[in-house]
Amino acid sequence: MARSTTDWDQGTGRLRAAGAVLAVCALLVGLGACSDYKKLSHGGSFTDVVIHDILGQDRPPQDYYQYVRDSHKSGDFCYACGDDAFLVDKNIDAVQRLGNAEFGRLEGEAQVLELFTEVLLEDCSALARSSAANSITKIGLKLPAYCYTPVPDDGSRLLCMLRELDCMHDANGRRRACGTGASRRVATLITQIGNLSFDRYLNTRNAIKPFYDRKYLVDETAPAVRSAIDTALVKRMRALIHEALASAVDDREASVRIDALKGLKTLGDRAAADVVNDRLAVETQWLVKSEAIEYFGRVGTRQGVVSLVGLLDDPNASVRFKARTSLVRIAGKDYGARRKAWTYWARQVDPAIDFGDEDADAEGDKTGLPGA
Repeated sequence: MARSTTDWDQGTGRLRAAGAVLAVCALLVGLGACSDYKKLSHGGSFTDVVIHDILGQDRPPQDYYQYVRDSHKSGDFCYACGDDAFLVDKNIDAVQRLGNAEFGRLEGEAQVLELFTEVLLEDCSALARSSAANSITKIGLKLPAYCYTPVPDDGSRLLCMLRELDCMHDANGRRRACGTGASRRVATLITQIGNLSFDRYLNTRNAIKPFYDRKYLVDETAPAVRSAIDTALVKRMRALIHEALASAVDDREASVRIDALKGLKTLGDRAAADVVNDRLAVETQWLVKSEAIEYFGRVGTRQGVVSLVGLLDDPNASVRFKARTSLVRIAGKDYGARRKAWTYWARQVDPAIDFGDEDADAEGDKTGLPGA
């Protein structure tokens, strides 16, 4: 006898209900089995765990920022003690996700960049430092480049200008004096701060902080002053990126040195040429050498050409090949594998170049080689 439609619907309904119950049970079992999984980075409510840790949806950037902060002690940036066996892994995951985050304000991105530089230079985990180098590079790629003449400072100019700015504003961030003259002076001081160049990394890092911890700068709305703030902050961020990646070129771990060099190469940071050249002179890992060689192929400085020509006689075949490839990129033509041919080319292009076998003036005309 055929089943009625009602019986069929009821049976189907029971099957669907049973399937839903089984799915929920499987999810709960899965959550229980994964309770110690290192990628369950932040916990939270049941919904948070499902959405962010099981389904992999990113959390808000401030969550990852705070997690990295909370993972370390404020005094020495060592990892905080606790019961979490996967604290380091979760911190690395947070750094990687934060590096891919989108930010509504430039000030927030600057604050994250400052945190990344701490991880890059102070974290005890090599993988965390490498992740920070990659995330710093991603931020650098989003920033515009401005041409300006850097003004050397030991930190005293910065303090002087910040004191003047503080005196021009009250505790609520309002300007004490109204009018275009006061706004113009604020914009001038901000522009000058953006143009400063420090010989100490700590000063470079500290020069970013006023842009996000002074209310009158964060809440500024006057178009001319706002433009000056954003431009100066980009300059300060790019300076900090340079300092951090250049410092990491001498990291104790080869993997971190590689990622720092990749960052400098990707950003085309010619200011790091001397640091990279010094590293190349003492480097023993051929993979690190290869990244340094590619860096010089990108920036094409005079000293870089000298180093690349010298590496044509390197015992490692991969290093020799990389050196020749980078020289071809700079010259726009392949002069072969012989060192003598490349030396001749370089001297034709730049008579002041010095390969150490002649009395050439290293400080002579720098208009020869591309990028020299």
